[in-house]
Amino acid sequence: MKFQTWLLFLIITSLFTACLPKQDEASIDYVVEAYLRANGPIENILLYKVTGNDRQTVVSNAQVLLTIDDQTLRLKYSTDKGYYFPDSTVLVEHSKSYHLKMLVDERVIESTTIVPEVIIAPFRMPKVISIPDDSTATGLLNRRLATFKWSNIDKEYYLGNLKYMENKPDPLPYKGSRLASLAERLSVVNLPTTADTIPLIGADFTDYGRYQFILYKINDEYVEVFDGNSLVSLSTTSNIENALGIFTATSSDTFFLNVVRKNVVLR
Repeated sequence: MKFQTWLLFLIITSLFTACLPKQDEASIDYVVEAYLRANGPIENILLYKVTGNDRQTVVSNAQVLLTIDDQTLRLKYSTDKGYYFPDSTVLVEHSKSYHLKMLVDERVIESTTIVPEVIIAPFRMPKVISIPDDSTATGLLNRRLATFKWSNIDKEYYLGNLKYMENKPDPLPYKGSRLASLAERLSVVNLPTTADTIPLIGADFTDYGRYQFILYKINDEYVEVFDGNSLVSLSTTSNIENALGIFTATSSDTFFLNVVRKNVVLR
């Protein structure tokens, strides 16, 4: 599955099976994992059957319909791709409503999501962060090295994702240390926020080189599933009718920065 550029959704994916309500051996339920990304193709639409002991099986024979305004697309399952998709390439559009309907084992599963609007500039973020290559770098673990800023007058939900892009890692002096593990708890990257800034601390970085920062505008249903309290009762907070899981959409923008060896300049 093509989740490389949609890394934040792996967080939700990894939580589903861990947080399903306890079931006996005879019970069967379904989990929907369906994500739309503005300006991207319709993909990453999945349905699982979950039985006792949290055994999870991909459902490949469901009838799946996706309605956009007055247009209804019939999706088919691809064994090669591992998800449901339309016959032709259809790009997800900002601000449009998408209704998902799945029919399986005489059950009708439905959900609706609206694709967030375009992220509003201005953006502010340094292109270069300097970290020394000696023991003094450890003192930067919990320090703010950069701040990513955007416009969020309406206090909508956003989430930032930072990804190392180099093929050959060039470790920072503190990489893998106990202090680095402790400092990571202070990071707010990958956490939903209604603020207009995301600070990047030393612990957010592991290696020298190029990083990709993706800012996502996310919907309430994502936040509800992400929230620790809601995860305990996922079946009641899910936006899926007659199943568990999530159907949601995001819009995003991508930026790049480099971590280099020089005298550190805090921002």
